[in-house]
Amino acid sequence: MAFDGLFTQFLIHELHSQLPQRIQKIQQADHEHLIFTVKGQQKKQKLLISTHPMYARLHMTTSSFDIPFDPPMFTKVLRKHIEGGMIHEINQIGNDRLIQFVIESRNDLGDLTTYHVYVEVMGKHSNIILTTKEDKIIDSIKHLTPNTNKARTIMPGFTYDTPATQNKINPFDVDTPVKYIDFNQGRLDKQVMQSFEGLSPMSAKLMLSQSRFVTGDNFNQLFKQFMSICQDPQPTLWTSNNKEFFYITHPNIQSEASTYFTPFEDVKTYDTISELCDAFYKDRSNKAKIDQQAKDLLKTIEQTKSRLKSKLEKLNNEYNEAINMDEYQLKGELLTTYMHQLNNHSDQVEVINYYTNEPITIEIDTTKSINDNAQKYYAKYQKLKRRQKEVTAQIKQTKEDLQYIDSLHQSMQTIDLQDIDDVREEMINAGFLKKKKSKQQHKQKNKKSHENYITTTASTGETILIGKNNKQNDYITTKKAQNNHLWFHIKDMPGSHVVILDSEPTDDAIEQAAQYAAGYSSAHMSDNVEVDYTYIKHVHKPSGAKPGFVTYDHQTTLNVTPKVLS
Repeated sequence: MAFDGLFTQFLIHELHSQLPQRIQKIQQADHEHLIFTVKGQQKKQKLLISTHPMYARLHMTTSSFDIPFDPPMFTKVLRKHIEGGMIHEINQIGNDRLIQFVIESRNDLGDLTTYHVYVEVMGKHSNIILTTKEDKIIDSIKHLTPNTNKARTIMPGFTYDTPATQNKINPFDVDTPVKYIDFNQGRLDKQVMQSFEGLSPMSAKLMLSQSRFVTGDNFNQLFKQFMSICQDPQPTLWTSNNKEFFYITHPNIQSEASTYFTPFEDVKTYDTISELCDAFYKDRSNKAKIDQQAKDLLKTIEQTKSRLKSKLEKLNNEYNEAINMDEYQLKGELLTTYMHQLNNHSDQVEVINYYTNEPITIEIDTTKSINDNAQKYYAKYQKLKRRQKEVTAQIKQTKEDLQYIDSLHQSMQTIDLQDIDDVREEMINAGFLKKKKSKQQHKQKNKKSHENYITTTASTGETILIGKNNKQNDYITTKKAQNNHLWFHIKDMPGSHVVILDSEPTDDAIEQAAQYAAGYSSAHMSDNVEVDYTYIKHVHKPSGAKPGFVTYDHQTTLNVTPKVLS
């Protein structure tokens, strides 16, 4: 991807063509995403401004966002000063990823006042700053104190200064770019980036890829040709080597000599740059948000899994030791039998085992009598006998806990924002995570989250349900499905429950459901996976079993290739 200064220029040109626009509503989804609902030219749109460290950007969007009940302080400040105001200008400062919004709004006295909103799209240093017309900072989404940043201060009351530009040249203002390039130094793409403002590695390499040989004679022509092609933007998203890229031009730059991004696996163009950004960032941004919110869950799951494996190993060692408990009983019995013959003894005695008529050596504690040694062996036998029963029960429970943790770990692979609270609640109920205080509206919001399962349709028309976590698995298996419906699950591994809501599904539907059961499982990366299926009437949930745990019989097994929904 390349959200560089050149890309920013054409995005700003696109946004500016829709002005003026009135800011009808300002919302902040989280500490990184700001949404302006704007209306202009008889059209209402949502302008997204993000300061995400990896996916910082701004563009019009059609995505929906969960808005917190209590807005952050920065949102309140923006609403006070610019909500209801008109956006008259959107300017790019230089050719960098620095954007200025000029907004006219009424102050507390009803007088028209001009405000500036600066958006710095600069990775982890991205920021949104509200200032007066004279660039006095009112507030910002991130504060930079003199202690945290010596170059400049972003705090209320200070004068806003733009980030340092490293004295680079605007590529649109240069006549002879070749004079800034030293062909003896090599790495022309790096020199282009270091000399000209707003050009990313992708831009530099696309520029140079127009010719197989770049020299001082043709560099000016290649540079100007690239800049002229960019004057007619064609928002494009393409896939190369299983990676997605986007830019404002087609990747081959209208040149057969281009080899930087070949071979192209898929190329898709969009009508607007905002549509391109929305398509590229939507899933990535959601995934990043999920990873951030579920980080503690995944960490707890992995730590619990490691602890349970260690516990199971220790329990198995104890069980193996308890298997030999009859040996301690025998030694105690033989010492009792031969007690009067063992008056003078060392740390070992040898007696005849009258069950086998073979000699046996018994270790003796010389500080104790033979009778005390015999009682010690008897006590060891009784302890191991009791412990064997306890260990057997604990091994069973630990294996069940491991199976349950594996199911939680698998559900984290397909989790979305709506399901995070379900998994968190499961872990709290199971005692793996401490309960945190939550607001009442948050609880109500997730009241029917068990209904967020996946619903899809087979190629032959049957409805297929797929659970994404244990709570949803229980719901579709025990509540939605009927006794004559087919139920699917990967064989002997953690995975989603899959149900076909049809009493007579076709063979194609059965195969597709089995593929989904394999795809939404811990074996989703395998090529050939065994999946069991049976009727719901043969699926049983034991009393007191953990969420998602069932037993089943009368199953048929299919070998399929895993498949997930796009």
